[in-house]
Amino acid sequence: MIYLLITGYFFWLVIIFSRVLRSCLPRPSDVVVLSLFFYNVPLALAAYLADWKALGDYMIFLNAVSRDREIADSAMILAILSSASVAVGRWISRPRSSRFEWSFPASARLQSVCALFCVASLAAVTLGILLFGVDTFFAGYAVESSSSLSTEGTALIFFAYEVIGICSFIWVFSRLLTGHNNGRLWIALALGALIMITAMRGKRLELIIALLPLLLLAWSSVLFNPLRRTFILIISVLVISAFASFRQGELPSVESLLFNTFSEGLYAGHVTPGVLEAVQQGSLKTEDGMRYIAAIAAFVPRFIFPDKDAVIYGSLSDIGQFAPLGATSLLAEAYLQGGTLAAAVWFLIVGFLAGRLEAPSIQREGRRIPLKLLFYVIFISSFVLHFRDGLIPAIKIPLQLLVVSAIVVGVAGGRVRRIRTVQHYPPEPSVTNICIKNVI
Repeated sequence: MIYLLITGYFFWLVIIFSRVLRSCLPRPSDVVVLSLFFYNVPLALAAYLADWKALGDYMIFLNAVSRDREIADSAMILAILSSASVAVGRWISRPRSSRFEWSFPASARLQSVCALFCVASLAAVTLGILLFGVDTFFAGYAVESSSSLSTEGTALIFFAYEVIGICSFIWVFSRLLTGHNNGRLWIALALGALIMITAMRGKRLELIIALLPLLLLAWSSVLFNPLRRTFILIISVLVISAFASFRQGELPSVESLLFNTFSEGLYAGHVTPGVLEAVQQGSLKTEDGMRYIAAIAAFVPRFIFPDKDAVIYGSLSDIGQFAPLGATSLLAEAYLQGGTLAAAVWFLIVGFLAGRLEAPSIQREGRRIPLKLLFYVIFISSFVLHFRDGLIPAIKIPLQLLVVSAIVVGVAGGRVRRIRTVQHYPPEPSVTNICIKNVI
């Protein structure tokens, strides 16, 4: 029975991936389902092939429990059930056409404020590197820092990268709407510095976080053709996988390219089987939703709440023992809040919110930027991208970005208004109706 379920699940994934390639902008619910797959299913599948000789050359089963077939079955079923909950939540939300939308004006002043925030964020990145330790930071992403302020440095770097990403998105979109170029040099400097820092350190995730908002914009314009999108995706995956091989001092091979493609998900996936076994054996108790409360409380800065780490994080279960390389899993943490039912309810809510963000308007009536589009970008590039970091970063950082975005718009003097739209949202976003190429 489970094999029939898995087969149907993979057919569904093919449909979802095909829809992502054809849609102007991907459904947020589709991105969530693909993320659940990437960070949980590959390791579960590896357990079925644990005796395959080719796997012996790679550090896949860093936790012995990840080899257990029964635990792998449980992890697979949990991922499928959670994905189905996302689909149900999206269906319940039923995104409808709307005659009105909330938006704020694109302007030269808005671009200047975005450029200023990018420069300030670049300074924050520099400070974060100093707190982490310059030599340690550039020694490699797998090297641990001995600095007592390394945690603060890492948090500052990650957040600054995301601020640069969202401000760059607002700047470029404003440029498309108005034609103004205020602060272009500073935006280019910030993005160029991030690329250089990433190349020197060798860690890919921070750069993806910063560039994903712009990539989403390109997805709906330059990368308009589905065949072109497919080609770019294949080339990008091969380049990133080959880069990982060179970084490890080896020549790329078919096996290494395949492994490097899924390595991030394989390592993050260790937490799910570890938590499942610990809860089933009673060595780890469920948290009854405490991690959600901690995520909201974590939004408060440390200078306001100095004892935040001891009070908030000290009350949570230590699941770091199941994360050999530091990456955790949002699915595992959702399960830890109350078992399978808690995970299903959480992803039902996520699916509902994802449905509400579908088909963001990217039209330029009145040269205004829709709030829904901004929320969409933050949902995809910050919330979903932090699934491998767990519930607290996935909730805290998007909230922080919303605050930063509100400050940017407020400082720029932008007034958020509800305006009438000319074109209604169709039931299914397609390449021909709302793509930025057709309206700008």
